[in-house]
Amino acid sequence: MKIRKPCNLARMYASPDRKINANSPELRFMEAVCAGKTEEALSFFREKKLFGDVPPAIDAPYGRFEGLEGIRSFAEGFV
Repeated sequence: MKIRKPCNLARMYASPDRKINANSPELRFMEAVCAGKTEEALSFFREKKLFGDVPPAIDAPYGRFEGLEGIRSFAEGFV
């Protein structure tokens, strides 16, 4: 998909009713992914979730990515 014009994620999704915290882990994760900083993006996750013995996961419109290697695959293939 060709991007017509670059856009800041916060500017794109923020509205008077929906405030976006620029320091939120979700936004910082996506900024790292978009900048191609895979290791920084992975730094937001652990081997296992804090509560429960399950791997972290990301749900995207085109699939579910589980565990650190799955998230690495998502981050490297995103841009």
